[in-house]
Amino acid sequence: ASQVPPDLKPDPFRRVIVIQCNDGPAAHRLVAPGQNKWPFMLIAGSPQSFPAAVEAMTGLTRPLLVSPSTNLTAINLPPVPVNNQRTFEELGYPQIQMQGAGQLETNLSFSQADLGGPLSDVGVRLVGTYSPIPSGGVASIALLLNGGLIQATTLEKSGNFDIFSQLPGSLLRRDNNLTMRVLYTPPGGECRVGVHDLIVRIDGGSYLQGQYGQKLAPGFERFPQVLLPEFDVAFDQPTPEAMQSTSTIVAALQRLTRTPLKAKVVTWEQASAPQNSRPLLAVAIDSRRTEILQPPLNPQPFRLLDTDSRELLRLDIDARFTVLEAYTRQERNLLLLTHRDLTQNLVAFTNLLNQKTGWYDLTGDLWIQPAGQPAYNVRLRGSGLRAQPIAANIPTWWDGYTWVLYVVAFMLIIAFLFWAYPRVVRKGPTK
Repeated sequence: ASQVPPDLKPDPFRRVIVIQCNDGPAAHRLVAPGQNKWPFMLIAGSPQSFPAAVEAMTGLTRPLLVSPSTNLTAINLPPVPVNNQRTFEELGYPQIQMQGAGQLETNLSFSQADLGGPLSDVGVRLVGTYSPIPSGGVASIALLLNGGLIQATTLEKSGNFDIFSQLPGSLLRRDNNLTMRVLYTPPGGECRVGVHDLIVRIDGGSYLQGQYGQKLAPGFERFPQVLLPEFDVAFDQPTPEAMQSTSTIVAALQRLTRTPLKAKVVTWEQASAPQNSRPLLAVAIDSRRTEILQPPLNPQPFRLLDTDSRELLRLDIDARFTVLEAYTRQERNLLLLTHRDLTQNLVAFTNLLNQKTGWYDLTGDLWIQPAGQPAYNVRLRGSGLRAQPIAANIPTWWDGYTWVLYVVAFMLIIAFLFWAYPRVVRKGPTK
């Protein structure tokens, strides 16, 4: 709009905002068009500058608007949290129905990855209907997340409910269980099935709504959600063992979520570039090339110490092992698979993810398998444990003459005994 709106008669119950497109920066004007005309707010600027202009009026910078005229030459918008919604039907629960008396319960399982990525907060909207509650009966519905009570609501006589509740971030895990529990006491406390049943139906249009963020500590529990919407895969050497191990890891992660994982193969140099912040799954055949990725545990001999410097684990100079590490570097999430003198074990090691419950078995941030031993989990970050490298013995020039030193020492000892024996042993008494 480039002209004054024609109808600006004084009206205490109406306000007018005029948006004007031009090539200038965002600006606000409180315009008084004339006598007997109601003032209006003019927002002028290019289409690209409108988000900044609206943010200034409604967001954290609103206190700046203390005068009738404001020019926005520069504004840093705070990051806008992205909300993601998934209906119960999209999560595989098109309709949930419970019938009976006493305690009725149903569960809905979801992961952070099902909602599109790592989450800092999750809200749930629960919509449903229920059969009439007989006179004298009492019913309520409770929501629990991973066993912790969130909200309990009494079911009145209306026959329907529409509940929205924010799930506590302290209860949020990678894999979550939302319990919907109905407590129904029929008239007279008669809880026999079929006498005074209550039927509760939860609509498939009910939904979970997540706000992207991060609540979990670095480690295996951050995966696969931090890999969304897309992640990089890199090999220092594209060997069959490296590619097969990678496909096994990705398949194990995919089993944790309904959301498809999208991988992009990049070169080792692209993956290790300092400016690259995309999540990464890296497989290193040559363990020396992992240094550029700065893993918390270099694939070298080490011993694991607790807070009192007691040794919990030791892998010496001759130790061979395979290791998978989950860690962060400058807010970048990385998975690193490598080994020490055990290339042939990469496939067998990752195939362990196809057994039992797979990735669900991984805890902490380090999964390691010494040659000929079972694999086990360790948490280094935040646990007080530390990995101390074991230095290799540095060869010296005299190492090759060690046997000569032993021979010379032995001869000196024998010579000393021949010299000292007559002097320390007395002769017997003379007759």
